[in-house]
Amino acid sequence: MAYRGKRMYSGGSRSRGRSRSGFSGSFGQTMARVFLFPALLLYLEVVFHFYMKTNLAYLPIYLVFSVAGGLFCSLFTLPFRRPVNGLVAKLLAVAISVVFIVELIAKKILQSYYAFSSLGMAAGNRLTDYADVIVSTVLASIPIILVLLLPAILLCVFGGRVLGFERLDIRFAGLVLVAAAIVHVVGLGVIHLPWKGELTPAQLYGMASNMDDQVEQLGVWTMLRLDLKHMVFPPKDDLDADFSGLEGLGGGDASTSAGDGSQEPDPQEPVIDTSPNVMDVDLAAIAANTSDERVAWLAEYFQNVTPTNKNEYTGMFEGYNVVFFTLEGFSGYAIDPELTPTLYKLANEGFVFNNFYTPLHFTSTSGGECQNLLGLYPKNGSPTTLPHTGDLGTDLYFNLAQQLGREGYLVQGYHANSNMYNRDLSHPNLGFDWHQFGVTDQESAQQRTRGALSSFEGLELNDSGGLLWPQRDSHAVSASAGNYMNSTQPFYTYYLTISGHMPYSNNRIVAPYREIVRQLPYSETTQNYIATAMEVAM
Repeated sequence: MAYRGKRMYSGGSRSRGRSRSGFSGSFGQTMARVFLFPALLLYLEVVFHFYMKTNLAYLPIYLVFSVAGGLFCSLFTLPFRRPVNGLVAKLLAVAISVVFIVELIAKKILQSYYAFSSLGMAAGNRLTDYADVIVSTVLASIPIILVLLLPAILLCVFGGRVLGFERLDIRFAGLVLVAAAIVHVVGLGVIHLPWKGELTPAQLYGMASNMDDQVEQLGVWTMLRLDLKHMVFPPKDDLDADFSGLEGLGGGDASTSAGDGSQEPDPQEPVIDTSPNVMDVDLAAIAANTSDERVAWLAEYFQNVTPTNKNEYTGMFEGYNVVFFTLEGFSGYAIDPELTPTLYKLANEGFVFNNFYTPLHFTSTSGGECQNLLGLYPKNGSPTTLPHTGDLGTDLYFNLAQQLGREGYLVQGYHANSNMYNRDLSHPNLGFDWHQFGVTDQESAQQRTRGALSSFEGLELNDSGGLLWPQRDSHAVSASAGNYMNSTQPFYTYYLTISGHMPYSNNRIVAPYREIVRQLPYSETTQNYIATAMEVAM
């Protein structure tokens, strides 16, 4: 047979470069691809925890979970064609790094980490109002941002040449998935070791709250993974050992709680009603007839608690008008007899409670409102407590708005801002005739089933009719005072202020007080903050 110059190939030549095991490239390249994301997650967790100065004693936990999560991510970069594997790896690396950066920035600005379950609430808020502080925080954080992005940048630049990203047998990806599951089980074992502390890793693993502790003990990756899991499968509300011992609370017989009557009252002294504070509620019947174990537990709890008694202060302010302020972003350090004289009088005259504490919470303005308006500790996690009461239409019978409303008070609330934190639902549900900016007649009508929702008229607007931000609280009070000051019925008026909100720059709130605060021996940011407190106090 004549040779015509054409090369001849053996039947197996097209599989050249593929090993007998089904791997492409060298064994080292394959292992590097498998452990690419475990290494990336571990790097991000360690850098993040070092930078945030968390307790590094929990490093073994987020090391194991980083390996498990990283192996799971790596399997998506193995079984496809080379371009797809490379693209998926680069996109995943950048996305994961950005998530860590977002959590870092959120913690700096909000003093709290941000969960996926909070994105719906964030979408309903006006994040553009905080653009200045977001930009300034990002610019100030560029060094740590670059450190966190470094592996992703190196991967995007050199990953194709170093790792190859050749297609691997789908069965090998299955082995990686099994390895991820095995390491994850090891992680579950590690969290159940005898860790010390009020909240242990095992307890935090089953919670849908306490994100700060979850990040410290379990890692950023695990906190976010648990958040996604609990959005689909909410954790069970267990009544744990903290709520045991009902039998030791004392009897619930109100008739024996007002004293034994052994001393005759002094006829010269006014008679003080010291009868028990009780309501005509059959708690035993509620406990017996409910199918909800939580309701039964609460009914039994209140049935067994000895009631408190009325005293000389009971009813002291009956019929008085009430004006209640929640000062957004406020700290008592800003109170000064000369700069904020009204706040100084409020803090030092009348009833002064020196022996008190305020529990720390890691939610935002809505968490402070929850404490003020309900007297309850807000949930550290999603859903946010007070907005959720609006979604559910929770019967908040004992809050002051409903209590005074039943006494014939005119109950109104004002916030010189657009709708945020679901206040268009939660605050009418509390019992307020709620006023905020931008409410249409149709929106107002939709709220009549739970309360009243009205537009806050008389606010400061720009030329196009938009709301100037932040609003001056002194102007907001002036614009609304006539709605209740001329009322013939007693009134309860609530204000959620806005002037003290970040950022503390040379904005329209600071301007009237700039010359005064510039004389203070503080940084310009602190001076601006004090100016916002002066606006609230005027």
